[in-house]
Amino acid sequence: MRFLIACIVTLLLPAAATACDQIGSRFQYCFDGTPWAAAEIESFGDGATYHLGALTLDQIEPYPGRSDGPAAEDLATYNDFFAIAEDAVLSTQEFDRDGKNGVIQVVEDADQQTLTARAIVVSGDARVLLWVTAPEGAEEATVLDHLNAAISALSLM
Repeated sequence: MRFLIACIVTLLLPAAATACDQIGSRFQYCFDGTPWAAAEIESFGDGATYHLGALTLDQIEPYPGRSDGPAAEDLATYNDFFAIAEDAVLSTQEFDRDGKNGVIQVVEDADQQTLTARAIVVSGDARVLLWVTAPEGAEEATVLDHLNAAISALSLM
C-alpha cells in the first residue's frame, strides 16, 4: 500500500526543475530549449568548454579588463590586453534584455583561422565574459545566434 501511495504522490508532484550548469562563482547556464542542450561538455579544473559540432562555447569570470564601469570599456581594455587589432573586429553591438545587458563583438582571427563572437554580460553586480568560436568561413549570423542562445540561458545563481 505504501508503494502505491508513493507512486501516486510522485505523479502528482510538479516536474523537477531544469538542470543547470554552474559556471564561475555567480552564474549558471540552463540550456533546455537551446541548441546548447545537445552540446558535449569538456570539463577541466573549475571550468568547462561546450562543443556543438564545430562551435565551442567558453566563459571566464573574472576576465582581463574586468571593472565596474561600462561593459564596452571592459571590452576595449580586453582588446588592448590581447592586442586585438581594430580591423579584426567585424561588428560590435550593445544589448539589454531579460535583466542582462552588455556588449557583443564579433572578431575574425586570421592567425587562428577562427570567427569568434564574444559578450561581456552584466547582471546586477556580476559580470562574465562568454565567447563562441567557429572555424573560419562560418556565417557570422550563426555564431551570433549561438552566442545569443548562451546569453539567454545564462542566469545568476
